[in-house]
Amino acid sequence: MIRNGLAPMLKALGFRKAGRTFRSAAPRCVLVVNVQASHWSTRDALQFTVNVGAFYIGLNDVLQRGTWPSPSTSGPTEYQCHVRQRLGRLTPAQRDVWWDLKVGAPWTQVSVEVTEAVREHGLPWLRAMTDLDMARSHAEARSGPHIAAGLALLAGRRDEATRIVVVATESGADRGQLRLWARQADLIP
Repeated sequence: MIRNGLAPMLKALGFRKAGRTFRSAAPRCVLVVNVQASHWSTRDALQFTVNVGAFYIGLNDVLQRGTWPSPSTSGPTEYQCHVRQRLGRLTPAQRDVWWDLKVGAPWTQVSVEVTEAVREHGLPWLRAMTDLDMARSHAEARSGPHIAAGLALLAGRRDEATRIVVVATESGADRGQLRLWARQADLIP
């Protein structure tokens, strides 16, 4: 399924494959597409989903070195990405989608469906995440104020980073760690 559908499309777009993870370098970030197998899969039936994410190369330094896992030499995994999303949530259905493959059942329909979903929804989202303002907006809604403020700093928007921290701390979100980091980054007194 991956070998005949998703892999050739992503390879043609410059992604490199390692296991079930595909990576592509973009300015300021690494784009990641990952095929995640379910823990409930068996020898006779595979259930899987697709995750997409972006790892921002300079963001670990902004987030105070060492607070975010560093990628291996092959590149970041999907769970190390600063912003990430399940493919199904990006489709018009906006729900978590797990595909099923059973031994002996035709896989072409699933392959075409997954490849098209990545092409039509995953890749546009990844391209949007190369824009630091778009990534910050996504992080503010989903990843939390620490990542969002870090992305604002990475984009050179100190006032925006301060705004994010102030709003988050006033609302009670992550007060201790966020305030400590914001003070170290000279965002708040």
